[in-house]
Amino acid sequence: MDLHLERELYKCPCWVRVILCPDHAIHFGYNFTVPLKNRGVKIVYGERVVETKKGVCFGDKKDCFYADIIFSCTGITPNFDLMKRNFVNKLNDKNQIKVNEYLQIVGESNIFAAGDVNNAAVEKTAQNAEKQAQAVVKNIMNIENGKKFCKYINKRTPMVISLGKGWGIFDSGKFVFYGFIPGLMKTFIEKWEMLKKRKFV
Repeated sequence: MDLHLERELYKCPCWVRVILCPDHAIHFGYNFTVPLKNRGVKIVYGERVVETKKGVCFGDKKDCFYADIIFSCTGITPNFDLMKRNFVNKLNDKNQIKVNEYLQIVGESNIFAAGDVNNAAVEKTAQNAEKQAQAVVKNIMNIENGKKFCKYINKRTPMVISLGKGWGIFDSGKFVFYGFIPGLMKTFIEKWEMLKKRKFV
């Protein structure tokens, strides 16, 4: 979603095209497409790029898209190679690690999985990964101290997504708005998170 930023930063006369396969188009709603279209991004729905060769994308509907630069955005794909070799029965059909309400790997009492690799029904964001890590650390300490596990509660958290410098989308789950203010919010959040991490350096 940030690709059109290149055109704004460098003022180059280029076109940005987003090709959405059916799986991604479901999650790419009206409120996300409107600001992109308003800023000159062309969106192709329901097309899956199956091959790229010498600046050409070939779609599964026999369409061809010509480009100078191609970014392949495949979505969130967990790195499951280790699990495939040793714990294949712990993976679901999306190759995500199956966890219980305590983020323990299903069937294992002292192995946990946090972040994008697990099948917790929550948005795969850095914020949620951090919260899961905190829950895992707390439960490991509870094991050491002989205490009961704490459940990880999935919560729909507000999302602020960048659409370029000084422009963004705020999605609370109940309402969505886009423009300059979400862009400022995104910048502030990034700076705030970096300041928080400084104490660990």
